[in-house]
Amino acid sequence: MMPSQDGHGSGRHQISRNSQDLITRSLAKRLITKTLPMLDRVHRAQRYRYVSRLEGVMHEVLKLSIEAPRAKTITKCAALVDSIDLLHDMLEIGAANKLIKGGYIASIMQPKSDEHPGGELWQLAAISRSMLNKAKTKK
Repeated sequence: MMPSQDGHGSGRHQISRNSQDLITRSLAKRLITKTLPMLDRVHRAQRYRYVSRLEGVMHEVLKLSIEAPRAKTITKCAALVDSIDLLHDMLEIGAANKLIKGGYIASIMQPKSDEHPGGELWQLAAISRSMLNKAKTKK
C-alpha cells in the first residue's frame, strides 16, 4: 500500500480527493474567465450594482469550490450549493434584464449529454450536490 502525501491511508484515496478538488476549482475558474468578458458589456449604470454583486458571488463560488472538497462537511458543501444556486439566479436575472446574453446562460447551464460534458455551472452544481449528499450520508 502506497502512503498518501500526508502519510495516512492509501495513495489512491488521496489522488481521488485531489482530483475532485482540482475539478471543482478548474470549473469555477473557467466559469469566471468565461463570465468576466460578458460583464464588461454591462451598461455603466448597472455595472456598479449588479456586476459588483455578481463578481462577489463568483469569487465566493471559487473559494468554496476549493474549501468544500477538502473539508467534506455538510456546512461547506451546503454553502457551495447555495452559492452556485445564487450565482445561477443572478445570471438569470441579468439575462431577463438584458444585461447578459441568454445564450451565454444556456451554454454554461447546458445539461450533460453524449456529445457534451455539460456547461461549467451545470457541472459545478452536479458535483456540489453530489458532495453534499455524500457528506450527509457520511454523518
